[in-house]
Amino acid sequence: MLHAQPKAALALFVLLGACVPPHDDSPADDPDVTVPSVTELPLAICDDPVGAPGRFDDGNPGSGVDFLHVIIPPVFDNTPEDDDPFNGAFGGGVVAADLDGDGAADLFFAQEDGANQLYWGQGNGTFEPASDATAGTIGLADSRTFYVNTADYDGDGRLDLLVAGFESLHLFRNQGDRSFLEVATTVGLAPVPGYPGGLAWGDYDQDGDLDLFVGSYGLVETGPDANTNGPDVVASSLYRNDGALFSDQTSNLPIVSDEEGACLQAAFRDLDDDGDLDLLQVNDFGPWRGMTNFWENGGATEGAWSWVDRHPDSGVGQLRYPMGSLFRDLDGDQHPDLWFSNIGATRALQSVGPWQWVDVRVAWATEVVETSSDISWSVVDIDLYGDGRPSVYINFGPHIGAEPPPDWGENYVPNQPDRFLVNDADLGSQPDFRLAPEVFPHEQTGNARGTAIADLDNNGVPDLVTSNLDSAPSILLGRCTTSRRLVVSLRDPLSSNRFGIGAKVTVEAGALMQTQEISAGGRGSFSGSEPQLFFGLGEADRVDRLQVRWPDGIVESFEGLCGHCQVTITRATDSTD
Repeated sequence: MLHAQPKAALALFVLLGACVPPHDDSPADDPDVTVPSVTELPLAICDDPVGAPGRFDDGNPGSGVDFLHVIIPPVFDNTPEDDDPFNGAFGGGVVAADLDGDGAADLFFAQEDGANQLYWGQGNGTFEPASDATAGTIGLADSRTFYVNTADYDGDGRLDLLVAGFESLHLFRNQGDRSFLEVATTVGLAPVPGYPGGLAWGDYDQDGDLDLFVGSYGLVETGPDANTNGPDVVASSLYRNDGALFSDQTSNLPIVSDEEGACLQAAFRDLDDDGDLDLLQVNDFGPWRGMTNFWENGGATEGAWSWVDRHPDSGVGQLRYPMGSLFRDLDGDQHPDLWFSNIGATRALQSVGPWQWVDVRVAWATEVVETSSDISWSVVDIDLYGDGRPSVYINFGPHIGAEPPPDWGENYVPNQPDRFLVNDADLGSQPDFRLAPEVFPHEQTGNARGTAIADLDNNGVPDLVTSNLDSAPSILLGRCTTSRRLVVSLRDPLSSNRFGIGAKVTVEAGALMQTQEISAGGRGSFSGSEPQLFFGLGEADRVDRLQVRWPDGIVESFEGLCGHCQVTITRATDSTD
């Protein structure tokens, strides 16, 4: 990568919709009030570009990653009381993020039978295993870990690790020296009974620190009276970050006990674009154990936080087995669309207004054939080619085991390749997704579950890491193209939400206008990714305008940025004019 000295860009304040005169690059009159700043690091020009729709290299050989996921085999006869048909069914979470602050993404893998493993990235697609001391702390060999996620919960500028296993929840505080301290009980967090569900961080009360949702997949009854329509659900947990401690706010979620849902994924997102974070609770076994919840953030009401489920009137309809979700504007109208995984056909939903979606799976992907035997998990957006039209990656994997589950018959297909859907439509036209297996170095037929996104080799192209049950992970390194790119990170010195989780970033470059949201959870099932955004700029050599709407509603805009750079936006230390 080429490097340049940090350069301040022209910054325009927009405060609650009212324009404030632009600052120049001269020092502020008041030394305690600083202007927002942009650090621009040019990306290397590609010397061996690949054509559309882009390509992945196989990043496993020579990577230094020797992790092998191991399952506890399932038993389906439900005779001994300790048989559990959900053994080996889900989990396989992975984190891809810069945990040691050296500018290189690291990898952390969840293990069902054995110890979790951490690898320190070298910034070139290779990795080194963590020390025995660190590995011993975060390994949790007896915890049956399924979910992993990362966020800076305490506002010290370092990404921490959240790890959930069977009846276990661990929060590891990043000490800044490649070591971690377990603090879950100390700060007031507790595991959910039975299997955990989706993990999501977000500042729903807009007080400047990250709150936490811990989903519950539920308890599994065994023996002859076992429930065959999914797990027996128990309440998920909602925690408010009060600084030194978390307080349990679960009672604020108005859920009837028999409709709590078998949560497999969760995400704090601004679903209605009103400036606060709503909560998407993705529930498996929807018709039998509670449909997916679209919780609208209603703010504080009479001393309690108000949440309203908008799913019934949303037009989404029945989501039977969603196990992952995508949240991204796919049609270029600046409103986030949704794409859910499923057993059978996936569901693509176009946003047509606040809390309103229509099913466009057939219209947007006419030639993509899906069957009742398909079992999809992670659904993530990725602009591999860099032309400003995000593609969709969906991984697949059946219930594992030597024999198929009872009554599945011909619907049980053991090898289901992951899919990459490329949008071939012109900008401004209705999306037209097609299968593009040619982007992969070889067919991806592992029993996939979790997926994380980061730039592992620092070439500006997003890479994918997918965890495969009972096997090695897939590391897919995105090849560079002739397209220009912008990689955006945020830093907020004003609050404990240092990485700007929940902020919306809009980039305008030539004919392209794109909006994405910084998140910590809900992008890739069971997993966590670098709090970073990747924008493809096509042929644009400059960014005309970049706008950040911070989680507290303050808007800052920047003009004339580098058109092929990694940029870090640091907000003003006083954004009140």
